[in-house]
Amino acid sequence: RFQYMAEATGIPFEVFLMEIAEDVVKFSNCLVAKVRGNDPLLLPPNATVTGINDQDPIVGYFPLNVTQFNVKRDENGTVEEWQQEVESSGDTVEFSAEEIIHFYYKREKGNAFGTPFLVPVLDDVRALRQAEENVLKMMYRNIYPFFHVQVGTDDLPGTDTEISAVEEVINDMEVDGGLVTTNRVTINPVASNQVIDASPYLAYLEERVFSGMGVPAVLFGRGNTANRSTSESMASEMSDRINAIQHNIEVFFNNYIVKELLLEGGYDYIVNPQHLVEFKFNDSDYDTKIKKETHAIYQYEHNAITEDEMRNELGRDPITDRALMYQTLITQANAAQAASVKTTGTGGASSSAGTKETNNKQKPTNQSGTKTSPKKQTNEYSEFLGLVRDRMEGKCLSSSDIEKFIQDEQQELTLLLGMLVPKDSDDYKEGLSQISKMIDRLEALADETLEESELVKCIETQ
Repeated sequence: RFQYMAEATGIPFEVFLMEIAEDVVKFSNCLVAKVRGNDPLLLPPNATVTGINDQDPIVGYFPLNVTQFNVKRDENGTVEEWQQEVESSGDTVEFSAEEIIHFYYKREKGNAFGTPFLVPVLDDVRALRQAEENVLKMMYRNIYPFFHVQVGTDDLPGTDTEISAVEEVINDMEVDGGLVTTNRVTINPVASNQVIDASPYLAYLEERVFSGMGVPAVLFGRGNTANRSTSESMASEMSDRINAIQHNIEVFFNNYIVKELLLEGGYDYIVNPQHLVEFKFNDSDYDTKIKKETHAIYQYEHNAITEDEMRNELGRDPITDRALMYQTLITQANAAQAASVKTTGTGGASSSAGTKETNNKQKPTNQSGTKTSPKKQTNEYSEFLGLVRDRMEGKCLSSSDIEKFIQDEQQELTLLLGMLVPKDSDDYKEGLSQISKMIDRLEALADETLEESELVKCIETQ
């Protein structure tokens, strides 16, 4: 249906969604007009589509300019009619309440329209613009400072002729010119060295704008002293607002567009809930999405939720065919092959629940023990240490190539440290110290006569 509407209206479905989102974000309101028709060319030929309530089926949706609309309501506040005032022609177009779908966000009870969250910010933006304009005037004043020219002395004041002559010379003087006078003319700058520092005021007004918009200053290029942890926390607040707006759009879209199209197509989602189709936005915060998915798998592996619940949290349907699963194609095949060639065994399967990957994500383990929750990376140096650990764990070494590995790793890790951390920082010095300690430990291991499995284990621990 949406593909046919896109062809009929000339508005791609993705553009239709973007216009809805843009109006909801800017105005906290969006008006969409429904157009009905009985032309069979505008409907899918292989589907039975019948309009509900003795009306023609819907053949198109058109986003409208919400700023051009007035609304007529009865004494109870129920919308009876919408009226559009076309600015170019001055004409008015009237729509019934049934013809318009009204998306709104943060609408006060009793109001017809939602209140844009940007409205309180407008005064702050105007104040910031006014302050910036005053700074420009101050800059101009100090580039061309104000001078007081005195003609004559207290004992012998200047005459009108002398004053007019000096005034005429000053007015005709070049911007970068000079003035040569007698001792009867004195030129003094007025408050040229008393310039107010407007930086704190501009920074304060700018922060008010950022706070009102709910967008962190880091995303506007104002890094200042914010580190990675601070910027992530501020970005997460903006992500929460984005998710709230997305959920709001989903509610209106599913209830006033999708459900009506389902009923026209003969799908009764009330009697048969499995017929219900919903529109959902993708998660905009990929880092949080990965953490949620990992936690869902962790819960399933530790018998806290069922497989279907885990799949639901991942946003996927339950598994019906396991023939193409990794467990069937790879794990079982490898186990069968290993069993066919293995004659003796020395150990059994691990009794711990879950897999190493998800367990280590949720409860990181190192030489100091096991933590109860994952540690948040707080800065670039922590990120570097994690990179060192990952590179060590990814190596499969024997005693024959350990010396070459030590030489290569020392050079490469020092290069990576310089790319991630400023060389004039304390973190860089600490990083060099950590690399030196690790290399010393690896050299000590290389001198020891250890079995290959024990050597790898010691390297991973280090």
